Amino acid sequence: MNPEPLVFSMSQIKTYVECKKRAQLAYEMLLQPNVSDEAAMSKGTAFHKYAQYQTSQRWPHLEKVEKPEVSEETVGLYDSWWEHRGRTQHDAKKRVLGVEKPIYTLLNIKTGILGQAVYLRCTFDEIYLDKEGWIVGFDYKTYKVDSSPDVDLDFQGRIYIAALQRLFPDYPVRFEYERVRQSAPGTPRGNAQGLRLEEGTWWTYNKAGDKRKRSEIWTPAECYETIILTADQDELDVLWNETLFNATELIVRRRVSETTPGAWGRTTDKFACGFCYFKALCKADLKNTLDDQTIDLLATRRTPLETPEELKEGCSDGLQQT
Repeated sequence: MNPEPLVFSMSQIKTYVECKKRAQLAYEMLLQPNVSDEAAMSKGTAFHKYAQYQTSQRWPHLEKVEKPEVSEETVGLYDSWWEHRGRTQHDAKKRVLGVEKPIYTLLNIKTGILGQAVYLRCTFDEIYLDKEGWIVGFDYKTYKVDSSPDVDLDFQGRIYIAALQRLFPDYPVRFEYERVRQSAPGTPRGNAQGLRLEEGTWWTYNKAGDKRKRSEIWTPAECYETIILTADQDELDVLWNETLFNATELIVRRRVSETTPGAWGRTTDKFACGFCYFKALCKADLKNTLDDQTIDLLATRRTPLETPEELKEGCSDGLQQT
């Protein structure tokens, strides 16, 4: 009987490349930091869950997802996106193959344990076949404050393409980000508490109640953006080889860390540290005070993901086939 497969997620590989210490805290110790911006994060999660539910309802062959308990604001945000963007995208699809369904791609590397397979797990918000014959990996990205995405250096998106390509070698493959602002078109910019709607026009008032100026509203073009990623074969081959190298290095580092302190090094990028959710945990670890009490104060402990039974018997993508 072969040993249980080893599974790495794409996020785990990406985190490992960016910062070894963060990879240790997140994926070896399975810690999830308590963050202050829970409201924005919960809005994004709620939108994803409601979108998943709606997609499962529109395609009879998909397993039905239970309707999530979300706010009216989330429902309105999704309905607005569907009106301005989603319906047109839906009409361009031939078949949805999976919703929030992980795919497992075999990595051709050796772990040192005879017969142990290694897989890369990639989870998409949706995978579909469009009417032009493309396999598309699709992810929603909700945001509150706009920031320009660095498409040219999007490492994770291109690895997603390489993984899909290996599961669908007879199809052209691309990856899409659907960016959705957490304010719907037609809603006013700025602090809504200081705005009033009068005869179809939004006006801004000061604390004394004096009318100051008309408030602008968000337009559809400012609220939604579809970013399409493709890559040539040479680029995909390079990135896939890098992924194999990084996964192999991660396996080796795990073993070295059993006997060698300091194996999980910290990044030297001060800009990455500035926005890192794991900063408090990292500082405690640096001071050698990351004990159980500190962990319980700063983070929650995640349950490790179970390896699917079908992987133990052979690779299975788990998708609704084309």
